[in-house]
Amino acid sequence: MVNSLSLAIQSGLLSSTARIPRALLNNESSIPPARRIEIRRNAQFGANKADIEYFKNLRILTDLDIIRSGQEVDLAFKDLEEIYGPSSRVDLLSWATRVELKLMLARDHTTISYIGIKINIYGNNAKLEIARSRLEKILSKIPASILQTIDGISIFDVQNPEDIYWKYARNYHGDFCSSANGGGREIYYWNSGGAITNNEEGLGTLIHELGHNIDTFLGNGQFWTEINPTWQNAMNRDGKGFISNYSRESNDIREDFADSFKKYMIAKNYFRLLYPNRASIIDNILLTLENGKK
Repeated sequence: MVNSLSLAIQSGLLSSTARIPRALLNNESSIPPARRIEIRRNAQFGANKADIEYFKNLRILTDLDIIRSGQEVDLAFKDLEEIYGPSSRVDLLSWATRVELKLMLARDHTTISYIGIKINIYGNNAKLEIARSRLEKILSKIPASILQTIDGISIFDVQNPEDIYWKYARNYHGDFCSSANGGGREIYYWNSGGAITNNEEGLGTLIHELGHNIDTFLGNGQFWTEINPTWQNAMNRDGKGFISNYSRESNDIREDFADSFKKYMIAKNYFRLLYPNRASIIDNILLTLENGKK
């Protein structure tokens, strides 16, 4: 994995003199002392907005790398509290990894358009090109009425920066590495699009992430399943709990919806037989999308 600090340097957002760990905070050799003092002073007194952002972003990225490495974790969280204010560790990681994602999205990338969807390629290796070609073939199998819920798909050559957040949020043990995530009219693929090129997972992963986008499409940017009791009521009436091991382990209604949508699209009649109440809702959602309504 290319670390987040290197990505920020490549994008021009941070000085190439920055190094980890604790480059700005403790390492006298990485940044000239006079410049470091100047950045600290400007950040403290608000004299230079660019230096404030430089300081904050560098501290965030440095602290995230320390948390990932498992070293000085408590001290790193204390630093994040100084930036965001006292909060739970999960919330701190949520805010910090969003900053990191924004820095990743600012990297140089290639954009192509396929059936009205922007496909953004972050990186330059053979796996990314294979993933892009495979993605276009998979997209061609999806009805246009469903694809209207997304604007873009991005494929990155690195790990999802929010993995550290999800590891803490869901109390996973050991490493956690997501292959894709979606919502808010976007889908992100990580690790050079491995989930796309896997023949067994490619179509299913895309449909799952489209399910998340339908969820936020219905909720006007929020997850409809979280603000509307309709899906939870259907789950209760179907009487089988969460629909998959993944949604059960996540204890997440959003994942139940996305996995339900995947199972519905792949084996519709069988899904209707097992989960009639969920199926009825998805039937109505797809009919609404086909009619161009929300």
